[in-house]
Amino acid sequence: MKGRIRRAQGADWAICRALVPEACGRTDCPIEGLILHPESGPRVGGAAVLRFDGHDAWLGLRVVPPVRRQGLGSYVFEAAVEAARAGGARRMVTAYDTLAEPGAQPFLEKHGFEAVTRITTFEANFPATAQILGRMRDELVARHRVPAGWVITTLARAPLEAVAQLFAAYVAQREDLAEAPLRLDREAGRWDRSPVILENGRPVGALITEKLGNVWKVEGRFVVRGYQSGVANAILLGAAVDLGMAHQASHFRFESRDDNRDTLKLARRMNARPLRVRTRFELALY
Repeated sequence: MKGRIRRAQGADWAICRALVPEACGRTDCPIEGLILHPESGPRVGGAAVLRFDGHDAWLGLRVVPPVRRQGLGSYVFEAAVEAARAGGARRMVTAYDTLAEPGAQPFLEKHGFEAVTRITTFEANFPATAQILGRMRDELVARHRVPAGWVITTLARAPLEAVAQLFAAYVAQREDLAEAPLRLDREAGRWDRSPVILENGRPVGALITEKLGNVWKVEGRFVVRGYQSGVANAILLGAAVDLGMAHQASHFRFESRDDNRDTLKLARRMNARPLRVRTRFELALY
C-alpha cells in the first residue's frame, strides 16, 4: 500500500502526541513531525516525530494496527531519515518496550538499527524479597563489613543539595538515563523515604525510592566512586526493605541493565518477573 506523508502543523500535533507521546514530551529541543495518510483505510495511518538534540535525532514512530505489515512503516521511516539528515543529525536514536512491542526490534534491525542497551523493569513479591535482601544485609553487619563511619538515614534527613548534585553527576555519565525524569532538587518531598548512606555527614550512596500504592519502587541508585562495592548496595537495599515493610508494601519494583550481572542474578533469586524491557537502538546516518 502507498500513501502520502506531510509535515505536522498546528492541530496535527495532537495526532503526534496521541500516537508517539514519548517523543513529544520535551519542549527544549527542535522537533519535527510527519503524518502518514494511507491511500485507503483510516484517514491517519501513523506518525513519526523527530526531536533534535545536538547531533542526535530521537525518533518516535507508530503505524496504526489496521494498516500495519503493508510497507507503510518503512515508508514513514525513510521519510524520517531524510528529515533527520536535512536537520543535520548524524545519528538516529530510538527506544521501545520490546516486551510489549516484540515487532519493534525486527523492524528496526531490518532498517539498520543496532540495540545498544536494554533496561528491564522487574517486579517481585515484597515479603519474599525482604527475606533475601534482609539476610544479605544482616550477614554483612555480622561480619563487620560495614565501615564504622557510615550512618544510614533517609533523604528527608540528608543534605538534599549534596545528594541531588551527586545523583545529577551519576545521571550525566549514563547515556541510557538521559531521559530520566527524576530531579531530586525539584521533587524532594516525593522521595523523602529513600535510604541514604552518610559518611561524616557526606552522602556516599542513595537508593531513590517511593511507595506507589502497595508497590515499593526503586527509581534510581548511585554510589560514589571508591564505594561501588556489594557492601554499599546491600546496605541500601536492606534499608529499603525495612522502609517497605514499615509501610506494608506488597511488591518491589526495580530496574536492571542487561549487563548488570549482579542485579540480574538477584532478580532470579527473587523470582522477579519482567514488566518492561526498554531497549535503546541507534543508527549512524553518515
